[in-house]
Amino acid sequence: MIAEEIAETTSETIDTAKEIAELQLKKAKLDAAEGLSKVSVKAITLLIKLVLAFNIIFFASLGVAIALGDMLGSEHAGYFIVAALFVVALVIFLIFKKHLVEKPVVRMYIELFFKE
Repeated sequence: MIAEEIAETTSETIDTAKEIAELQLKKAKLDAAEGLSKVSVKAITLLIKLVLAFNIIFFASLGVAIALGDMLGSEHAGYFIVAALFVVALVIFLIFKKHLVEKPVVRMYIELFFKE
């Protein structure tokens, strides 16, 4: 009689442990799906913003280059000046890359995956 009760209690405990493990696995999957969907939305939004920003910068720089070319009397000089400005911007970006890109991205992932 006691052995049967112990066996039944043990069986119930094992079943409960299995259910808890399955629920924990489902929760982990849901947490991962939530995190990945947030990252995907941010990545797609960022990509759209970058494409739009690129187009704005491209056409604005064309306009500036043409205007400078007209002012200087040499269209190619306007394009070279605009290109030089982009080179300066690239150098500044490379110098401050860690502060502008790396730290914010790391901070975003930490907040995303370790929020409580």
